[in-house]
Amino acid sequence: AALGVLAGFGSRMFYVFGAVAEPHIMGLAAMAGLALLWQRMRDGGGAAVAWWVTALVAWLLAVTSWQGVVFAGLVSVGLFLEHRRTTAFIVLAGTGIGVLCSGLWIVWAYGGNLQDFLGRALLRTGAGAIDQISIPMMIRNQMHWLHEGFPVGRWLVVPVAALGCFDRRTRPYSIVSLATVLAYAVVFKNAAGEHSYWLYNLIFPVALGVAALSDAATRWWRGRGGLSEFAPATIGSALTVLFAISLWRPSDDQRQNEYAAVVGAEARAIEWPPGQRYAWNLFGGLGPTDLLPWLRFYARREPMGVAGPDSVPRGEIVLRLVDGRLRAIPGQGPAAHTPP
Repeated sequence: AALGVLAGFGSRMFYVFGAVAEPHIMGLAAMAGLALLWQRMRDGGGAAVAWWVTALVAWLLAVTSWQGVVFAGLVSVGLFLEHRRTTAFIVLAGTGIGVLCSGLWIVWAYGGNLQDFLGRALLRTGAGAIDQISIPMMIRNQMHWLHEGFPVGRWLVVPVAALGCFDRRTRPYSIVSLATVLAYAVVFKNAAGEHSYWLYNLIFPVALGVAALSDAATRWWRGRGGLSEFAPATIGSALTVLFAISLWRPSDDQRQNEYAAVVGAEARAIEWPPGQRYAWNLFGGLGPTDLLPWLRFYARREPMGVAGPDSVPRGEIVLRLVDGRLRAIPGQGPAAHTPP
């Protein structure tokens, strides 16, 4: 259990994104909470779990995470298959009320016009001709990010997460959590191909898989005789060292953040001409880059990509990157209009 927690929550995926107030991240706590309640019921302590506690956790899942809605739905299916139909109904009811609350909030936030919201959903699915990303392309991108985020290798993350499906103690939670994360990635393949945190909740099945694998390896070693009493300590120590070595290496996100913070500090130190509203720049072109949010924060000006100094009004400056450092170049275009 300890090694599973270390593998999942001692990962770079958790350290980079764990504090982000984003639905993928916020739903993980409620997912784990609902799984713990389910385990308590399977252990025979279901009578000690008040119905309103189960309903409240299901409601929290629905108002914090769309993945949580899928997870709660699959949990209710599992409860139904275990002949816990009353509890399955309670989970569905709590989830349904949460979905209703979220839906009403969305209607209010978008002023009753859901066209923009539906457009964002279509963009993330890659439906029609909107920035389509193929499933193979999404998988390639995610393999790189999973290698960055977890200490178990590039293509091993999902198989390791699936190992919990082979242990009866972790099987239902591994199946439900793994199905939730993978289905969400396939349905919203456009978003999964562009966001490194889209499979963040793999933390849960990875923790279960590593726990099951460690336990199976220990039991196998003990069955071989000899120095079997040292099996748990040896396996645990070896895996702890390997995880520590993996975590010591900075992730791509951390290196990018450190670099962007340096560039942002340089943007803050620039003497900006009075009245310049935009942070004209040559390193972004006409599209977004990871540096633009940092430039906006430190420069207190809206980033705007331009083709060259001729596109910038005379009397204002344009930024370019030279050997990784910001340089301010005077604009060569027509003089900026100064209101009387």
